[in-house]
Amino acid sequence: MVLHRAIQAARDADLAALRNIAAFGQLSPAISDAQGAGPVHHAARCGRLDCLQFLVIDLGLSAHSRALNGATAAHDAAATGNIRELQWLVDHGGCNIEVCLFTESKVRNPVHWIYFT
Repeated sequence: MVLHRAIQAARDADLAALRNIAAFGQLSPAISDAQGAGPVHHAARCGRLDCLQFLVIDLGLSAHSRALNGATAAHDAAATGNIRELQWLVDHGGCNIEVCLFTESKVRNPVHWIYFT
């Protein structure tokens, strides 16, 4: 599967590419991968704080959007051990760490992912 350029740029910490894509009006909330995760999810799960901040603050993309499995960017940051990104999402992105994800008969919020995965 080929990822959208914005998702790949978020994963690669290529802030210049994200700015360029946005400047041409080609970065929207509708962009997602096959699992429904967008650039914000990918920036969070790959530990790309500068890209995450640009996407949420400068472009106004939601930090609350959910992938098909129900995960938010905060869940992704926590699950991949990116505590700095999780902390930023909670402090500045408006994410609620009590938002739960139901998976494998378990209810987990982002903090659970840090301690139980």
